[in-house]
Amino acid sequence: MQQRGVPRAARSSVPRHVLGVRSDHALIVLGAAVMSVGSVLPWFRGSTRSLGYLDWTGLHDTGEGAMLIGAAIGLAVFVRLRGTLEEIGPRARFIPMVIALAGGLLWVVAFRKLLQLSWFELDVGGRPQVGVLMAGLGILVAFAGSLLAATDPESVAAARARAEAERRESGAGGGVGAASSRARRGGESPPGRDEYSVVSRVDRLRRRDDDADDDGPARG
Repeated sequence: MQQRGVPRAARSSVPRHVLGVRSDHALIVLGAAVMSVGSVLPWFRGSTRSLGYLDWTGLHDTGEGAMLIGAAIGLAVFVRLRGTLEEIGPRARFIPMVIALAGGLLWVVAFRKLLQLSWFELDVGGRPQVGVLMAGLGILVAFAGSLLAATDPESVAAARARAEAERRESGAGGGVGAASSRARRGGESPPGRDEYSVVSRVDRLRRRDDDADDDGPARG
């Protein structure tokens, strides 16, 4: 999504398009597709001494493959709604990176389990299959795309511009509000920067007390 007010240098650094799709989006979608296909392919196949013959996909056992499919759906939703998400919060560009890292953690846990089965059941013949490797490849491709999306110069420049605008608005609003409140209370113009000191405040209070004594009714 094009952002107004983005420097020309940042616009020229926008990732190239592949078949009409941004390169970072293309990598994220490709990684999500490979991840999903790998999750339904065989992850482990063979006989083990303790569990007998196993023919697992990513959907069997503790279901890491099903979780990866859910992560792939989340990546696809981000690509579809990226503009809306970044309008809500500029840091939304980090969403696919978080999803890819979580998927990588799930894959490491699953692959370690399969390696343990293969190592301790080696004489029986259980082996990891192509599905788990394909799922891991999809995670790497999706992470590469998410890294490009997170460091996209256009999004970074837009986020910085938005943060600077919010900072200026909050600072200006605080000054105007404080000045108007002082004007309402005392009917005076707001004091300058030097008049905020303690000495200046004490002098103003003394002048007010002297004026009150001079205007008061004479006694005797």
